Amino acid sequence: MKKLLLILTILLFANSIFALLSNPSNIASISTGPHYSFILNWVNSDPTVTGFILYRSNDNTNFNQIVNISDASVTNFVDSGLLGKNHFYYYIIAYNIYGNSPNSSVVVGITP
Repeated sequence: MKKLLLILTILLFANSIFALLSNPSNIASISTGPHYSFILNWVNSDPTVTGFILYRSNDNTNFNQIVNISDASVTNFVDSGLLGKNHFYYYIIAYNIYGNSPNSSVVVGITP
C-alpha cells in the first residue's frame, strides 16, 4: 500500500510540474528582405523551460518540425531559403524534463 501511495504521489507531482509549464508567448514573424526569410521571436517566461521546438506549415494544417533549440535562453530563429509568394505558418512549443507546453498561437508570414 505504501509503494502505491508513493508512486501515485510522484505521478501527481510530475503532472503538477507539467501543468505549470507555460507556452511561449508574443511570437511574431518579421520579413527580413530579399532572401525570403523570417525572423521568429518569442518570450520565455517560464524558468523550468529547457528548450523549444518550432513548427512550420504551408497550409496552416500540416505542420512539420523545423528546429529543436535545446537552449532556453535562445528566443529567436531565422527561417531562411523560403520560396517567394507563399504563406508560411509557425507555432512553437517549450519543453522540459516533464514534457511539452501547449502550442503557442500560430503566426503567418507571407514572402514577396
